[in-house]
Amino acid sequence: MFDTMNVENKSIEKYVNILFEFYINKGVCEPASYALYYASKYNVKIDSFDVEVIIKKNDCILALCALIYCRCNILENDIKQLKKYAREIKDDMDEYWPFIYECLPASYLNGEWKNMKNNKISFIKKKFR
Repeated sequence: MFDTMNVENKSIEKYVNILFEFYINKGVCEPASYALYYASKYNVKIDSFDVEVIIKKNDCILALCALIYCRCNILENDIKQLKKYAREIKDDMDEYWPFIYECLPASYLNGEWKNMKNNKISFIKKKFR
């Protein structure tokens, strides 16, 4: 999306913020997820980031991208809220498995999920864990 050789972080930050705010307010989760991903990738801040708004959207990929964003920005309180949300929905593993699996420790998982987590298998890049 961005060629970082030709674009300054301030420009990336501006466009990521516009993208996130516009789509999160419209309730369209996919482009808001991309905004969170690019903010994490390029280490820029999203001014209107609100984990409670994200949780209310009930979208797996948006929640996962929010988790990555919070980890990259060391937002411990927001991470705690996402973990609480993951524990609340962990019985709906079929729909939310990427988020729940990456968010919760093995002790909260069952069966093969627990075995995979204990074997340190992840589905996201190491820098985002």
